[in-house]
Amino acid sequence: MGKFFGTDGIRGVANKKLTSELALSVGRACAIVFGKGSKVFIGRDTRISGSMLEQAFVSGATSMGMNVIVGGVLPTPAVALMTRTLKCDIGVVISASHNGINDNGIKIFSSEGFKLSDELEAKIEELMEQKFDDLPIGTGIGTVQYDFEAGDIYIKHILDSVKTDLSGLKIAIDCACGASYALAGKLFKKAGADVVVINNECDGSRINVSCGSTNLSKVSDLTVKENCNFGVAYDGDADRVLFVDENGTPVDGDQIMGMIALDLKSRNELNNNILVSTVMSNMGFELAMKEKDVEFLRTAVGDRYVSLEMRKRNASIGGEQSGHIILSKYNTTGDGMLTSAVVASILKRACKKLSEMSKIFTSIPQILINVKVEDKEAWKKSKEVTDLIDHYSKQLEGRGRILIRPSGTEQLVRVMVEGNKDEETKEIAGKIASKIEAL
Repeated sequence: MGKFFGTDGIRGVANKKLTSELALSVGRACAIVFGKGSKVFIGRDTRISGSMLEQAFVSGATSMGMNVIVGGVLPTPAVALMTRTLKCDIGVVISASHNGINDNGIKIFSSEGFKLSDELEAKIEELMEQKFDDLPIGTGIGTVQYDFEAGDIYIKHILDSVKTDLSGLKIAIDCACGASYALAGKLFKKAGADVVVINNECDGSRINVSCGSTNLSKVSDLTVKENCNFGVAYDGDADRVLFVDENGTPVDGDQIMGMIALDLKSRNELNNNILVSTVMSNMGFELAMKEKDVEFLRTAVGDRYVSLEMRKRNASIGGEQSGHIILSKYNTTGDGMLTSAVVASILKRACKKLSEMSKIFTSIPQILINVKVEDKEAWKKSKEVTDLIDHYSKQLEGRGRILIRPSGTEQLVRVMVEGNKDEETKEIAGKIASKIEAL
């Protein structure tokens, strides 16, 4: 990670760490890296600071001769799609994904719709801190256009990709007051489904607040109350989705990936018989895929690492337990609305309930504790902490594992412990988390 860029672009508290001045400098730097006359498509989620940062980026980019197409409020995967469709040099999303309303972020896609390389991010960072006195004037300044059709193009892309008629299905949808607010219900209605939608207001003061993929209680209650076949909940920029079955029981990204992978395999569409996930996926998931003769590959946490491995191995599917799922045949990044349409299609074709279809594996007990810290690397320098991790790793050898990792987007260290004994797993995770918190 660089000075500004983390695992998912630039992220921070808007108007403090992530200021308008910083966004303007990113726009200028991008224009310099990609050249005068280059083209960028930009979209954002609904959070209050989005317009401020969007306008600052646009000002910076156009001041150095870059031409901008503004898409307004759009899911991240829609920006990736439009970047490719309109043959832009880059795509930019102003969003902090699942984070709280005070945060925001800037993530950048290449012309192919993939996250930028580390080298290009480093070049942008270097230019962000330079001052430029010789700015273009007159016709040398970039132009701004507004695209009001991008959302409909994105919906059509999903419908063309997932051709199954979804009539007969009733789906509960929680849009998290985020980027999917105007599109998710529209998508499923066009596909023939009956929908019940909540948190579908363009309200940046409520984005991800006790709703969406970070809090499934509301969509769970709605699914049961309205007798829906299943429920879906998106995060703020709709690049991830989590599900609840007809009983309101949560279904995580591991279960959904397994379900989709086995469906692809049954139709000879699972490229190279590979599924790509991260170190956070449950051991039970890995064992179940191996039993089904699916090669299971793990990467570091972050959809950019999943995407890189997928491209390297020409894999059809990859993703994260948190609900980022990439289906490479249809899009280049995690796509919550596409994933939910694919799952609906599988259920319709199989004439089965999600509670049945999602029983892919038996989870090995997994405990995740998020520890708030000042220094995300301090635990690595503490012999007391590392000795404790080594001790418990030996204790769990062959029947569990320990994973400690700093968050790439928040000031947290995540302590994850898996083991075949629930109480033991909880105790180990708690002791390690307490040691790290005390540093």
